[in-house]
Amino acid sequence: MIVAAVFAALAAQGWRRWTDPLIDFGAELYVPWRLLEGDRLYAEIAYRNGPLSPFLNALWFQLFGVSVTTLVFCNLALLALLCLLTWRLFAATGRLAQTLVCVALLVAFGFANFTETANYNWVTPYQHSQTHGVLLGFAMIAALGAALRSGSRRAWAAAGICLGLAF
Repeated sequence: MIVAAVFAALAAQGWRRWTDPLIDFGAELYVPWRLLEGDRLYAEIAYRNGPLSPFLNALWFQLFGVSVTTLVFCNLALLALLCLLTWRLFAATGRLAQTLVCVALLVAFGFANFTETANYNWVTPYQHSQTHGVLLGFAMIAALGAALRSGSRRAWAAAGICLGLAF
């Protein structure tokens, strides 16, 4: 409950002040929008990272509309998923440690606002490939833990899929 309350309080405190779409966040909006319009990544759209993030964001745009708000809500959902994975990964340390780790994650990374443009947070990141990669890394660690505990082929496959998607 404490983690959820901190999440809600930080989201409310920073609402609509996470980024300047004209400074550094514009490409995160432009590239998926152009993909929806039919342009091809790496051919008509110059892009230096892997294709997962722009295509995932294009999917969000297709489902929920092209806007900063769409990415904000989707990123908030992914941040909540990261908190859940973090909570589960630190289960052996006890509730106090779990709570402190998740609150630190939210304060230092999730809703950080250390500069005027505030593009260095999870909600409106400088590049989605970074936040998506971190989430996939945590998911892979969780899947590896499950695979080592149970020997399940599905868990091993999930870990491999997460690694492949990260690359």
